[in-house]
Amino acid sequence: TANLGSFRPSILIQLVNMRSRVIPPLPKNSVGNFSWYFTVSTGKQSERKLESLVGQLRSGLMKLCDKAVNNLKVNEWLVTIRESMKEVKVLLDDLDVYRCSSHCRYPFYHVDFGWGKPILVRMASGVVKNTFVLMDAPTGDGIEAFLSHVSVPSFEGVED
Repeated sequence: TANLGSFRPSILIQLVNMRSRVIPPLPKNSVGNFSWYFTVSTGKQSERKLESLVGQLRSGLMKLCDKAVNNLKVNEWLVTIRESMKEVKVLLDDLDVYRCSSHCRYPFYHVDFGWGKPILVRMASGVVKNTFVLMDAPTGDGIEAFLSHVSVPSFEGVED
């Protein structure tokens, strides 16, 4: 929603680490990024229910993984990326856009460059509105969400 009191159709762009999802999988420690995204949209207020959103997230991830596993070779990825970017670009003008990246399960708290493991890891805050990053909590028993400072006012006063 543009603000918490009204409904506007929206789209969530969820990034996915594709290294282990392609065939053959890329080596765990290979250099460079290989991520892609899928989208989940809400055109009706009834689609905002948690069960509906979770189902759409699972379905979107499965479709992306099926595409990666079934038939895409490296050169075909470039075509797929270009086509999906065109599709999303058309949607962006009429929807509220939210972007999410998850750094959960990355071993940030296990890195040791010789002076010990970190006790706290934080993500740099950007200025892109409606963007958030998920990351494991330092205690390992939860997830923290990092928001850009321009997104914070939307959550102030919300108890959930």
